[in-house]
Parts: sequence; C-alpha cells; structure tokens
Amino acid sequence: MSENSNQGNQPLSIFDVKPTDFTSFQKPDWGQRTNFFDPKPQDSNDKTYRAVIRILPNLKQPAIPVAIVKYYWFGDGQSGFRYNTPSTPNMHPDKPEDMMKPIGWCPVSDLFWRFKRSGDAKQEEIATNYFSMQSNYICLVQIKNDAVHPENNGKIMPYKLPAAIYKRIQSAMAPSEEDMKMGQQPIDVFHPVKGRDILLKITLKNVNGTMMRDYEVCNIAPQPSSIFIDGQGADLTKYASDQNYFNSVNNAIVKLLEEQPEIEAEYGYKEADEVTKRKVKVILSKYEDVSNIWPEISIDGVAQGNDQQAGQAQGQQTAAQPVTGQQQTAQAQAPVDPFKQASQQAAQATAAASQQSSTEQATDAFIAEMQGQTGQAPQQGAAPDPFA
Repeated sequence: MSENSNQGNQPLSIFDVKPTDFTSFQKPDWGQRTNFFDPKPQDSNDKTYRAVIRILPNLKQPAIPVAIVKYYWFGDGQSGFRYNTPSTPNMHPDKPEDMMKPIGWCPVSDLFWRFKRSGDAKQEEIATNYFSMQSNYICLVQIKNDAVHPENNGKIMPYKLPAAIYKRIQSAMAPSEEDMKMGQQPIDVFHPVKGRDILLKITLKNVNGTMMRDYEVCNIAPQPSSIFIDGQGADLTKYASDQNYFNSVNNAIVKLLEEQPEIEAEYGYKEADEVTKRKVKVILSKYEDVSNIWPEISIDGVAQGNDQQAGQAQGQQTAAQPVTGQQQTAQAQAPVDPFKQASQQAAQATAAASQQSSTEQATDAFIAEMQGQTGQAPQQGAAPDPFA
C-alpha cells in the first residue's frame, strides 16, 4: 500500500497508522491555557494594569461564548469550600422557554429566599451574611497587548470575566430602549472579525480596608477589529470586498478556534459531588430539618434515624419559615450560627468516627477543624475571589 494512501481527509486505517499518528500518546499542549489570565494592578509600577484582550467566540456552541456558574462559598477566607448551585442558568434547556432559567432546585437558594422574604430582620441578616450567591463568568481570551506582562502577548487563556465587564458587554449588546433613543446601537462584541476588543485598565480601590480591583474605567473598544491571526488583525476593508481574502481569514480563524477547548464543557456548571453535598447539608441542618434534602446522604449529628437530633432539627424548622408578627412575639429566637458551637460539633464528630466511612470522617473533621480554628462564625458567602 502506498505511503500516501491516507493523505487528505480519509480516516486512518489500522493498517496504515504510523507512530506519529497515535494521538493518545502525544504530549498534550497545555502551554497557553495552563493558568488563568490574572491581571493584577500591583504588578504594574503605577498600580494600573493595562491590556487589550479579545473574548473568543465558541466555535462549537456559538451562543455560549461565556460559561456561567453560580455558587456559594462557605468558610472564612481561604478556609472553606465552594458549592456550585443548580440555580446556575440553564443554557441547554429541553424547552426554549426554559432558556436561562435555573438548572434545578437548590436547597441553599430555597433557604435564602425564604429567609430573605420572611419579614424577620434576623433571618434576613442570616440570608445576607451566610447565604449570598456569587457568580463566575469564564471565557477564553486572546491577549493582544499586555503592557505589564508582554510575555502574555498572543496567548489564549481562560479568564474569569469580572461582573462589571460582563454587565458592560450585556448593555452594549442589548441597549435599553432609552439608550437606543439616544442613538446607541447594539454591538456584536463576539464577531470574530468585526467584533470588539476589551480595553482593560484595572486599578485598585480601598473597600473597608481591603484593596480590591476596580474595573470602572475598563471599556469596550469603540472600533471593530478582528481576532489576531499570526499576530495581526484582518484588513476589514479587504475582508468586505475580496471574497478570496474573506474565505482565507474565516478559515484561519476556524482553524485557530478548533484548537481551543469548548468553554462550557471545560469550565461550566458541574453538579456537586457527595462530599460537598454532605458539607452543605451539615450547614443547613443548623437551620431546619434536612431529612428530605439529598436523603441518600447522611450527616453526623443529623443522620436519619437519630430521633434526638431529628427532633431538634424539626424544632428549628419553624424558624426557617416566614414569621408573622404574632409568632415573632412568641418566638424570640436568636439566629443560629452554623459554626458557633465548635466544641460540641467536634465532640460529635469524634464520638461517631468509628461508625462512619472514611469520606464521612473527612467531612466531619473538615467542619470541626474550621470551627476550632476560628472560634467564631466565619463569614460565609464571602469567597476569596481575586477578581471581585
């Protein structure tokens, strides 16, 4: 058989494959996306990070250039864990009318809204301080010009798009009726050739004694431009008038995008594992009966079949419901802190350790350790997000 018999678009044959054809044994090329793009103003001499980036379109799913994940953070600073919530918007619904509605029911979101709408100041405070949902907007960006780290120029990296920039893009793509009356027109930010760059100018601001990144002066480029191909943008005039050039540019961009991961599959919502659900269930058990929440998952101190603990949890359930004025008088109940009673919870974890699986032991040890280290209630809902 000829050496050239497999050239072109013909699929490989087991009889023709050569050592260089074995993809499974080739070294993966993760060089451009091992790390997230993380622009830090403090890296710049004047504490201002300047860069020009381009959010890449999603070749496989053009409607989803940005993966959205809603989550809760439980813990204090770096000592905690993250729970990805099914309240994340569904971008693959079975019915069109369900587009961007929650993927499913979330026990944390359910408790949050019941507390938030209860009319009880203490419950509203608990909801705000302990159960505030956060968002990640993740996309792939081509770094066109990085003034602080020029070694990034030309790279393609994942980026946690700040909420301020995400909302700015939303407004640019779908301006309000009032803005359109003032002459603003929708902008196709994500078009690979006629879209817009993002002009980063990130500074620092003092928020309650903590220096945070400020994105207020970041902008969408006023003029259209293309994704870089071999370090250069396309000639938009020629692109609009020369069919051959038009085709060559499009083909080069498709080839570039084919090499990138599918953004939602790589960085989008993934259901929490059993260990994480168990941790969440432990926290929720401080406020209400959790026997109907993931009933297949038992937790220390609130396990199904433990009549004493179940009775206590059921007694707390009333506090988790909206409270009327009359009930407030009869039930002057202080808010329950999920991490307050450190010694009691640690003792329960120790006493039950011999009867638990290794996974359950690890979970209980995690909760007890967090309580023991802080000695007070960590601020839940405040994730250590460097992109805030």
